[in-house]
Amino acid sequence: MNWDALGAFAELLGALGVMGTLLYLAAEMRRNTTATQQQNHHNLVNRRSGLFESWSHDKEITELIVKGWTGEDLDPLDAMRFVWIMMNWMGHVQDIFTQFRAGTIEQEVWEAEKQALGATFGQPGFISWWSEASQYFMPEFVEAISSVKPVDLVAFNRESCKWERPGGVYKL
Repeated sequence: MNWDALGAFAELLGALGVMGTLLYLAAEMRRNTTATQQQNHHNLVNRRSGLFESWSHDKEITELIVKGWTGEDLDPLDAMRFVWIMMNWMGHVQDIFTQFRAGTIEQEVWEAEKQALGATFGQPGFISWWSEASQYFMPEFVEAISSVKPVDLVAFNRESCKWERPGGVYKL
């Protein structure tokens, strides 16, 4: 074997080594992307659970949210509290949107969040609030949720002792 053949063989081995390294890195990046998406989804679920838990443990807050959603008159202090609660909630949803747009959560997660958002979009008080407050959110986010269709909230019917979709505005 001459030196030229030996050099060509060494270059071939080097090229195979580089190809193997690139394939390994691509596989690791794919695994890392999946792990990042799963962790982000887990964090979003925990954050949403924390919001709902804090709201559900305080009957006064729950009543305030329902009154605000349904468009009942609120005194100035309760109106401000409702604004802060909705800003917090919609900020959470906007964060999900920005993570979806950045590719750190999957499209199914974003689509499920939009579907859940439909329960608030059917409430007259929320609609009124959003028509004014949407200016405080990213235009891309406002556009992305403009196609959300209102859906009925699921509520417990005390008479039938069943969970139902009563239709219309939620009532306490």
